[in-house]
Amino acid sequence: MQALVQTNGQVKFGPWAVRADSGTPGVLERKEAVWANANQHRAGRWSAQPGTFALERHGVDEICVILRGKGSVTSEDGDTQSFEAGSTVVLPDGWRGTWTTEETIEKVFIMVAAPHDKATRNPGKD
Repeated sequence: MQALVQTNGQVKFGPWAVRADSGTPGVLERKEAVWANANQHRAGRWSAQPGTFALERHGVDEICVILRGKGSVTSEDGDTQSFEAGSTVVLPDGWRGTWTTEETIEKVFIMVAAPHDKATRNPGKD
């Protein structure tokens, strides 16, 4: 088995496309899938221009690192967390809310299939 390494010069984003579920008409996004496996784990890069859209995570935990840009996530209960380049954002299975991009975002993401047994989860612990 070999490691997968992708340098910035190798990033081949798809074309900008309108995000269908956007709360802001015409929000554009693009993405590149870098890796995926049969267990629904996947990794890639994603970019979006300014705007807002509803977001839900079902069956996966998303961990991402913001490479550039600025924005926020607001959960269903109204809690807003802001982020910028260098921030790590975790959206756990079951999270629902709104993603707002203030300055064009680029992020690296990993989505991991969430365990069926929530009792096995231990947020914030090694």
